[in-house]
Amino acid sequence: MDNLNYLKEKLYQACRLLSIEGMTNTGRGHLAVRVPGKDAMILPGHLHDLGRGLDHIVREDMVMIDFDGNVLEGHHDESMGEFYMYAAVFRKRPEINACLHAHPFYASVMMATKSELLPVSRDACLFMDGVPYYERFPLYIGTREHGEATAECLGNCKALFHRGHGVLVVGKSIEEAFVTMTFLDNACRIQVSAAAMGPLVLLDKDEARKYYSELDDDKAAEIFGYLRTRAGL
Repeated sequence: MDNLNYLKEKLYQACRLLSIEGMTNTGRGHLAVRVPGKDAMILPGHLHDLGRGLDHIVREDMVMIDFDGNVLEGHHDESMGEFYMYAAVFRKRPEINACLHAHPFYASVMMATKSELLPVSRDACLFMDGVPYYERFPLYIGTREHGEATAECLGNCKALFHRGHGVLVVGKSIEEAFVTMTFLDNACRIQVSAAAMGPLVLLDKDEARKYYSELDDDKAAEIFGYLRTRAGL
């Protein structure tokens, strides 16, 4: 399998897992991966006008677009929306090769109170650099200006809360971006649930940063492979 087809296959699997793992709603959300050596990315085609979402996505739904949104290859006339924030992140951070946007429930609960993600669980320790809030409220990042503002707000962090909307997560690979999303989802779930029981007790930040602040390629591939196998993909 050539590299582009390999990326399309992995992206299809990750999009299906977003739905299977319950990290989005009404089939919305998407991932994008940078095309090596080009100002281009691969992501799903626009499915919602066809009455479909991530629940029913197929391999052939993947399209290649340039950073201005022009379709270079694929069976759809346009990609899933919000590519502007992906393009802005890819321009700003050359080490990032994959971006993910979703609407996980517990992250949405945290955003409703603008709560800070705290090191109260092992998963939360991946985000010791913080998860910033993008405060502007377009329900849809549909302009280059909003995309660039989102990337600027993200900075060098691994994830961003777009209050009232959803989450943006980035990684060096599809596997890393997806697994980072699962860590974020679980960290938010634990924090929201624990806060209902009493005062939160924080882990030692220095120790957390020393041992748990990175997700290496092997661990990301291992976890992604487990989730993919469990889902039968």
